[in-house]
Amino acid sequence: MKKKKDDNLVFLNGVRNDTEGCIIEGLLDSCGIKATLKYDTDIAWAEVIIGKSAMPVSIYVNKEDYDKAKEILDSKLEDDEDE
Repeated sequence: MKKKKDDNLVFLNGVRNDTEGCIIEGLLDSCGIKATLKYDTDIAWAEVIIGKSAMPVSIYVNKEDYDKAKEILDSKLEDDEDE
C-alpha cells in the first residue's frame, strides 16, 4: 500500500488568517523547515474576492521537523513579547 503524502505531517500551530500563516511559513522556510498551510474551510471563493483568506489556518510540519519548528516558533513569540 502506498503511503499518503500527508501521513508524515503533524499539527504545529493554528493562526487567525492567511497572512499570519504565510509569515510563519516564511520564517520556518528561512530555517530550512517546510511548512504546509491547511485551511479549515473551502476558501477558494474568499481568495477570488479579497485575494487573501480571513479564515483560520492550521500549520503542519514533517514529524522529524516538529521539535525544531516548535522551538523556532516559541523563541520568536518570546522575542515579540519582550519588545
